[in-house]
Amino acid sequence: MSGRRRPRALALAAVVSVTALAACTPGGPMTASPSPEPSGPVSLPTAASPTTAVSPASPATPASPSTGRPTFRTMPPLSPAPSGAPASVSDARLQAIKADLGNRGVDAASAKVVSAESVTWNDSSLGCPTPGGMYSQALVEGMRVIVETGGRQYDYRFGSGDSATLCEPR
Repeated sequence: MSGRRRPRALALAAVVSVTALAACTPGGPMTASPSPEPSGPVSLPTAASPTTAVSPASPATPASPSTGRPTFRTMPPLSPAPSGAPASVSDARLQAIKADLGNRGVDAASAKVVSAESVTWNDSSLGCPTPGGMYSQALVEGMRVIVETGGRQYDYRFGSGDSATLCEPR
């Protein structure tokens, strides 16, 4: 008796699964009658005026020909060189830069500061993330220092301490 129930139960489970999956696919029963798109202005409440009319598609956001919906646009990339207030480099930070240059086999004695600025970094990468790196998402007060030696410029980053991080171009 139990041998006949198992195939029936499996067949019933298969029918229920196929029906559920069909409801989730494009063109399935759930998308047979899509909800209508608004044809005129849509009222959205705001703090200033609770009933301000907003146009659903502006000329700056052209509609996609296939869906009639506005196309998705991404934001332009942020400037790789954040601007900050000019700052002076402490002796400890300058020594950290020269020590790092010396470890790289670069003439640190002739290193000259080209620019130094106070910067608030968006995360602990100090504006110089490495691929696959993980960084805390917190504002970090720091400094960006550009030094030049041997005809080449080096971009050093600092967080709150005196530990220098060379930001090498990728």
